[in-house]
Amino acid sequence: MHSSHIAELQGQGYTKGMSEVLGAYLKTLREGRSLKVNEVLRQLGERLRLGKPVDQTRLWRAENGKGWPEGEFLVALLDILQGSLADVAWIQQHPDAQPAEGIERANSILSEATRLQAKQLAEQVAPHDMGIAAELTDELLADPGKLARLRRLLLNGDLGADAETR
Repeated sequence: MHSSHIAELQGQGYTKGMSEVLGAYLKTLREGRSLKVNEVLRQLGERLRLGKPVDQTRLWRAENGKGWPEGEFLVALLDILQGSLADVAWIQQHPDAQPAEGIERANSILSEATRLQAKQLAEQVAPHDMGIAAELTDELLADPGKLARLRRLLLNGDLGADAETR
């Protein structure tokens, strides 16, 4: 994401409604990625080279639509949350949008990420049988709890131990 693009967007101005849509978008992404506020603040501090976490008020204001975040802060936040500059541009181009539309755009990103993750996990479990991997992908997408459990099992590298505990 280029700062110059954000600078162009910054110059266009914003309305209270646009800030609220952006806030809903950002908060949905953070919560959907299970990122704690303190972790985001720490990462923002690192990316902005502050030598300390960002003040919690800045993130709160951004997530609650209490103002449009300045360029570098917004770029860093979008990078951390894996948000889309195209979505920010869309918000600016639709000043009458509602917060629900920001949530919908964020959920679209999160759904795609979940689909890709389920596919990758299924292929990791059944690398030589794409038919089984496709079935497993569908099953994982139908049950988010299974997806989270398989993710934990693969991270621990111990699929057999879980089977023994059932």
